[in-house]
Amino acid sequence: MCSEARDQEYKIQRILLVDDEIAICNNMKAVFEDYGYDVSVVHNGKEGLEKFNAHPPDLVILDLHMPVMSGHDLLDNLSKNYPEIPKLVISGVGVISEAMQTVNEGGWDFISKPINDLYVLIHKIKLLEEKATLIRQNRLYKEHLEQLVEKRTADVQRLNLQVINTQKEIVAKLGDVIETRSQETGNHVRRVAYLSRLLAIAYGLDSAEAEIVRMASPLHDVGKIGIPDAILNKCGKLTEEEFEQIKTHTSIGYNMLKDSDQPIIIAGAIIAKEHHERWDGQGYPDGLKGEQIHIYGRITCMADIYDALRQKRHYKEAWSEEQTLDYIKENSGSFFEPKLVELFLQNIAEVETIIQTYRQPEMVI
Repeated sequence: MCSEARDQEYKIQRILLVDDEIAICNNMKAVFEDYGYDVSVVHNGKEGLEKFNAHPPDLVILDLHMPVMSGHDLLDNLSKNYPEIPKLVISGVGVISEAMQTVNEGGWDFISKPINDLYVLIHKIKLLEEKATLIRQNRLYKEHLEQLVEKRTADVQRLNLQVINTQKEIVAKLGDVIETRSQETGNHVRRVAYLSRLLAIAYGLDSAEAEIVRMASPLHDVGKIGIPDAILNKCGKLTEEEFEQIKTHTSIGYNMLKDSDQPIIIAGAIIAKEHHERWDGQGYPDGLKGEQIHIYGRITCMADIYDALRQKRHYKEAWSEEQTLDYIKENSGSFFEPKLVELFLQNIAEVETIIQTYRQPEMVI
């Protein structure tokens, strides 16, 4: 037997005997001491409890019918507070009903009086040792499993956090790459990200989902990686054919991201595809209308357009806050969901704080 298994074995050395029949107690004490057990004897339940608390034994043998405190009350108290310590009940009254009751009260075994062969108790003690050993081993095994599950859970959580942080970093870098390729600074995607979270919370999304929107919204233009530079950075007006090619960046972005099973990338795929859909159904690529457009797409659409208008780009000057708000109001129910417009106007102070916090040279007027 290995040392670990031996450490889990339950050995009975100290016995507490609680019985008001002095002769029986003396006989049992003598037999137990012959077998090397250390025996303490008391004659009522109250003394038994006091003795137990002063010097807990490895086994309690108790009668049920005693003065001051009954064996039932003692058994109930010990079972609640010390469930792993064996308790052997001896009684001569109402044998069957008493035996059933003691099981409910936490008794481990039951012997009826009179006890004709006291050496039967020695065999009972050996059986109780085996039972206590099994209980202890089961508890230790359960604790080991719980610790293992806790450790594995912590490891999984740590790995998940690493994955999320990696996703966030990749998303941020992709956003920077696309904005740089479009001859703009990466601050646009940061402003869109924080504007999107602001609108998501105002709309009623919980904080966790609003954070998903914030982390995913920088991917809204990731599909522009598939658009030629000559079209993407053209200073003059686009031809109809060029504009049709620009519009494909929504589907390109969606196809790049759609097969992921990671929440941020899944949200990014939705946003990439639907951030140019319009509330009135006149947007692209699918002409979705109203609530057919995912809330992520509706939110990012407003955040993207407001910020784009408020900053200077190579093909236009920056609009003022007043000009931009007039445009937002005029397009309520066409470009934008009316509820989102209302929420946007209610939070315009925070909107402009975000715009100014992440401003870039010559961005706004």
